[in-house]
Amino acid sequence: MVVYECKQSRKTLPARDAVMRSYEMTKITLTNDYHNTEAVVIPTKITEGRFAGCYKITRKTAQRLVRELCVPGCSCSGTFGERGGHVLTSKVINEDSERNYILSDISFE
Repeated sequence: MVVYECKQSRKTLPARDAVMRSYEMTKITLTNDYHNTEAVVIPTKITEGRFAGCYKITRKTAQRLVRELCVPGCSCSGTFGERGGHVLTSKVINEDSERNYILSDISFE
């Protein structure tokens, strides 16, 4: 059973001042072995401020993950609906003012 998969890819996005910048994107596949479901999340790397170097998962994305991985009324899983194997819940270190989750890192090694 594949619990997670991390893929690095280079993307180029136009910046506001027409300067091109690149970033690395990491896809993580979370699973719930109780309901036999899986969902993909792409955390955003924080580059400025107090949590620079950490990652962010928005509140809406966390709610989507719970809907995809678990069923209403069930409490079998963590914050993001994952169960079994590697979990992101243990990596949450804080929430920002908009209640987005701040993760310390996203490595599972």
